[in-house]
Amino acid sequence: MNTEIIIPGQLWLIRDFLSHDKYTFVRNLYRKAENNRLKMLYDNRLLSDWSETTELNALCDSFTQQFIGLTETIVQPQVGYVSIELPHAHVMMHRIHTDIKIQVQIPLCTKSTESNSYAFCLAEDVNNTNSDDHQPYRAIQSEECVFVPHVPGSAIVYLNNPRIFNGMMNKIPENSVRETLWLNYQ
Repeated sequence: MNTEIIIPGQLWLIRDFLSHDKYTFVRNLYRKAENNRLKMLYDNRLLSDWSETTELNALCDSFTQQFIGLTETIVQPQVGYVSIELPHAHVMMHRIHTDIKIQVQIPLCTKSTESNSYAFCLAEDVNNTNSDDHQPYRAIQSEECVFVPHVPGSAIVYLNNPRIFNGMMNKIPENSVRETLWLNYQ
């Protein structure tokens, strides 16, 4: 594993994080017909059912100590789930809920796609306003963000303090999907 600091004390990219066995295990949970628990919850976005993903919650639990060590933040596992963004889906810029201390994205793709990278806003005036968490008070520009690539087998570890707007600046391109294992810690 190779850990890269993106925002000191807040955002890390860990390359080669997920072993091949765990990668295969997670993908089989939703790719095999007998295991498929995906539901269309948003426009062009499939999510696994949080209440029925005991295997993903156990996986979330198994990484707890590793993320405590990295972020130096005491947390407990909250939930693990899979999200698949289909073509034209767009994870809008938002701040995540305050009860989530650490959020981890683990790409389940086989190839990197630059357009699937995740943006984290660095503009203090946007992040520090009391605006709605799902609607920044003004449009966020690309040059105000740091982008983290959606790299197969990596982990994007985000400490939700201070809370900043994050999401995708681009829609998922035609003939593409973005598959992600999400782990939340409270």
